[in-house]
Amino acid sequence: MAIGDLVTEDYGFEYRGLAFGGTSDLAVPPGIRGLADNADVQSSDRTRLRRHGLHPGDDFLLDREVIVPIEVTADSTALWETNLDNLKTAMRTDHTRGEEPLVFQVPGVAGGGKRRILVRPRGLAADLDLDWFYEIPVQLARFYATKPFIYDNDQTQVVSTILTAASSGLTWPLTWPLNWGTVSATSFTTTNDGNTDAEWVATIPGPVTNPQIQHVDQGLNLTFSIELTAGQELIVDSDSRTVLLDGTASRYSTLSGDWFALTPGANELSYRADAGSSIITISYRSTWS
Repeated sequence: MAIGDLVTEDYGFEYRGLAFGGTSDLAVPPGIRGLADNADVQSSDRTRLRRHGLHPGDDFLLDREVIVPIEVTADSTALWETNLDNLKTAMRTDHTRGEEPLVFQVPGVAGGGKRRILVRPRGLAADLDLDWFYEIPVQLARFYATKPFIYDNDQTQVVSTILTAASSGLTWPLTWPLNWGTVSATSFTTTNDGNTDAEWVATIPGPVTNPQIQHVDQGLNLTFSIELTAGQELIVDSDSRTVLLDGTASRYSTLSGDWFALTPGANELSYRADAGSSIITISYRSTWS
């Protein structure tokens, strides 16, 4: 079962294989916090010496905390206790697991579709009050995300067409007119359905020489001074800003150019190379802030 398959209705949630919300025994009443608003902003503004106002700097989003009220009910005390245990198990602290997808579907949030945010659990809060006595307590589940973005639960993959083989350039002895050769190229479009920039991962297989990824609209490109043979592949991650040969060995030193992200809407990309007949695959998730 894929992550998010347990979310089948509005106000449904899934975390670590536990479904809650919707019409389940683990209902989600009104009062969700941290999904409908934006994350706090980190400002790099600086004070002006002996002057009014500030020197404007760049603004960046900080972390995001999501708090989900969960009403635990059941048809029997035994099942109610099982539901409580399952919720506690899903919310346990485990430093070996890192941030994992909290998948949800809430009308009006990130287009109302099935979305995810990468979080760690930060505990449950509940009182042993009258609701607990009647076995209908509401526990507050706290989730913490170092990245404030909301992502489409479905990953999009766009595959380019195959590069045509480039000519070999000048041939000696020279004859006029000179033939400088051609650069292999193919263009394709990626669409980010969100409202903020989306990061991406590119997989470039060999055989290819000096591949280049260009964002046509922004006029930015990444060039890799490397020759990949058949069976090798270069993995380029715009979020972590890594360039890995076969997913393990860094080849960041081969990189020149400027990193870019996929802006909201359609993005025209170009894949070029000095020689080769490979394709490129761009993987990403539409992103909301």
